[in-house]
Amino acid sequence: MQNSLVSLIDEFTNSEEIEPEKSTLFLTKLEEIIPPYPLYHWRHLYDSLKNPLIEYYKNAQYLEAAQEGTKIYSDLVRKKSGQESDMTSLFNTVFSADNPVLELPDFFKNSETKQNIQKGQRSLSVGLAESFRNPTSHHVKAETEKFFNENDCLDVLSLISFLLRRVDMCEKKDPNQNNG
Repeated sequence: MQNSLVSLIDEFTNSEEIEPEKSTLFLTKLEEIIPPYPLYHWRHLYDSLKNPLIEYYKNAQYLEAAQEGTKIYSDLVRKKSGQESDMTSLFNTVFSADNPVLELPDFFKNSETKQNIQKGQRSLSVGLAESFRNPTSHHVKAETEKFFNENDCLDVLSLISFLLRRVDMCEKKDPNQNNG
């Protein structure tokens, strides 16, 4: 990629006068190397998150993109768990360390480690609801947009992507299964 970019720039800048056709060709070739909205593209966001939110991002509606992302996440958790409560209650119940509805796989031999990861999923999910979704949903948009920019949006979407990938790994726990 670096060689392609260097040769493209050299070809373009070695011309004394830049013709419109050459300028168009340059931009077309450049887009083949660098996708539009590279910061969004290169975050490698979860597909079911990235695709529905791209239009918000393109239109610089960063707050809306992140808010919709939280809804996508909570909807997926509701569908997978069969639970229907509000976000904070949903996440506390579904990812409970003691009696989870959705349980992360047992990657570790140590049950304490698994329980800590389960608690982390719950804490990050609740944190997403309490520190972002709830405050931005209950205040005037003009107020919340003052402290919410493109980088904030990308950070929130990256966190949601991480959480979604974890939910993909979860299995719904059999309610008749013994705890412990």
